[in-house]
Amino acid sequence: MKKLPFDLIKCDDLIYFEGPVLSYFKDKNYNDYFMRWIEMDDQSNRWMLFQVSKENVLEHLNGQVTLLSLINRAASGIVYFIDINSDIEFKQINCVQIGKIPNGYLPSEQSYFEMKYGTQYAQQLQAELYRYLNYEDEHQKFFE
Repeated sequence: MKKLPFDLIKCDDLIYFEGPVLSYFKDKNYNDYFMRWIEMDDQSNRWMLFQVSKENVLEHLNGQVTLLSLINRAASGIVYFIDINSDIEFKQINCVQIGKIPNGYLPSEQSYFEMKYGTQYAQQLQAELYRYLNYEDEHQKFFE
């Protein structure tokens, strides 16, 4: 079984339709990641994993930025394509620079998040990020 170059913890799914479509992860340093379902074949499901900031997560959940724009501004400049079989084993992992992602794997330019399709966790995460980011802003203003 293959491993990613870092450990991830799945927080939960943001969109779920007959299976996860968009999921939210963290690593041990509390960096945030989206994992988006791309396609499937007889052997596995293919996913795209990319890093996002907490601010970008909130903007996406608010419907302010598209998933495409988040991919294009991934902090690392790369995405991972991960093939996962039915036993949840990583069968293949490819690291790809953002400019070299096949067009068929990119979401549309209108890939805004609509909360009506979001999970209960998406609503919970949105509220948590409002509190977290507003607290940080107030905390920073206090020390300026």
